[in-house]
Amino acid sequence: MRKHLMILMAALAVVAAMGLLPATALAVDDYPADLKSAAKDTKLDPWRFYNRNCTSFVAWRLNHNNGIDFDCFYECPDGLKWENANSWARVARQLGYKVDSTPAPGAIAWWNTGSYGHVAWVESVDGDQVTIEEYNYDREGHYHRRTLNASKVEAFIHLADLPDDIGWVKESGLWYYLDKEGTPKTGWQKVARKWYYLDADGVMLRGWQKIGGSWYYLTSSGAMKTGWLKDNGKWYYLQSSGRMAKGWVKVGSYWYYCNGSGVMQTGWQKIGGSWYYLYESGRMASNCYIDGYWLTSSGRMA
Repeated sequence: MRKHLMILMAALAVVAAMGLLPATALAVDDYPADLKSAAKDTKLDPWRFYNRNCTSFVAWRLNHNNGIDFDCFYECPDGLKWENANSWARVARQLGYKVDSTPAPGAIAWWNTGSYGHVAWVESVDGDQVTIEEYNYDREGHYHRRTLNASKVEAFIHLADLPDDIGWVKESGLWYYLDKEGTPKTGWQKVARKWYYLDADGVMLRGWQKIGGSWYYLTSSGAMKTGWLKDNGKWYYLQSSGRMAKGWVKVGSYWYYCNGSGVMQTGWQKIGGSWYYLYESGRMASNCYIDGYWLTSSGRMA
């Protein structure tokens, strides 16, 4: 495994030295097909911009690549919104985001040109050269990818910049996350607002994993799961930290109980010397009679 990885790293180093490998994965026009195939300005996208415009494409990239829930009302108080591209730098400043002349992967390239302005998504940075992706640069609603000097961009808006890494690479069926030098990262890594765990060899793990004494569940994509999980017919609750819950856990307004193996319990349960009743959903019963027994506000049998 290590030999294969070293070969992969050597190959990446050669390609990068030739200038063929950007800091992020090579771009493709993966803008949603239903928006791409429709005539320009005929569909309102999920982020409340019209299709095949620069704003719509950048909103897609910010959601899909940067991992933020961006739309035209992103973090805006009443009366403010991300409208035409020419307003974006002003809105970003009002919301406290950095707007400057320094490019970064995942930043927004901004121009106050024409009637509506223009925005693009920064794919990679190499010295003073910036590679961007955009829609509607030609005013015909088409995709473009180009490299230009950073000085040709009026400003860069930094909402959730990406690390200057090579990123995900698959080798012999295994996934690795490489930094900009081509070295595999290990341990917990946050990528586009999702957490992944990479073992000592840099291999991305999936499924149940015991890490630092606690159990976590990593989905088929490798992303750490939170919230309720049904596995082999049993329910588990994974806290916001990803740790599997044990004992009493409050979810929303209701209490649930997970045993020492993390499995959510139902029916009558004797816990800490007292009896409780947990509905089929796992929710604790309280202030009611079950099977003729009164359950107090704390859920304990009276």
